[in-house]
Amino acid sequence: MIRGAGHNLLRGVVKGRGQVEEYSRLIIDHAEQLQEIVEQTLGLVGLQKGESSPIRDPVQIGQVVDNAVASVADEVDASGCRVHLDVPSSLPAVSGNAAALRRVLQNLIVNAAKHGADGGWIGISARTEATSASRVVEVRVADRGPGIPSSELAEIFRPFFRGSTARAKQTRGSGLGLSVVRGIVEAHGGEVSVESEAGRGATFMVRLPANKALGA
Repeated sequence: MIRGAGHNLLRGVVKGRGQVEEYSRLIIDHAEQLQEIVEQTLGLVGLQKGESSPIRDPVQIGQVVDNAVASVADEVDASGCRVHLDVPSSLPAVSGNAAALRRVLQNLIVNAAKHGADGGWIGISARTEATSASRVVEVRVADRGPGIPSSELAEIFRPFFRGSTARAKQTRGSGLGLSVVRGIVEAHGGEVSVESEAGRGATFMVRLPANKALGA
C-alpha cells in the first residue's frame, strides 16, 4: 500500500489537493502500522533471547499507569473511549523496569481502545493483594466491548494470533501485543490473565510481586 501510493503520487496519477491529502494519510497510516509491527516483533524477539531482562528498580505503578495513559491518548481519543482510573496512591512499589511495564499498560490500553471501542469506556484499576508468601499488586484493564469468544481465550497470548472479530472488522494490529505483554510480565516474576464474556467486554489482569526491599 505504501509503495503503490508513493508511485501514484510520483507519476502524477493523483491530482488535486484532496487526493494528495488522502494518499498522504494512507501512507502515514500504513507506515505507522508497519512501525508497530517492527517494534512489537523486535520486542518479542528480545524477550525470547533473554535480552529484555528487567532492571530491578522500585517502580510506582500509579506513575506507570499515568505515563501509559498519556502516551496513548491519541489512540484512545480516536476510538471515542473515555478512561476511568481507580489507582490508589498507597500502592506498594513493584520491582522491575518502568519503561517495560509502561509498554505492558500501553499495549493493553490500545487493545481495549481497538477492540472495545463500541463500549466507549476503558477502566484501569489497581489493588494490593496479600498472599501466603508475599504481597502482589494487581492492575486491571477493562473494556465494555463485544468481548472475546471463549474458544479464543486460550490463544490470545500466542504470537501473531488475531481473533475472528478483529479479522472480520480488519482491525489494525500485528497480533504480537499480547505476546509482548505476557513476556514482560513473566520476566518480572508476575502473571497475566484475562476474563471475558461475549457481549460484556474483557478484563486483563496483570499481577506483579511487590518490592520486598521496601518492606512491602
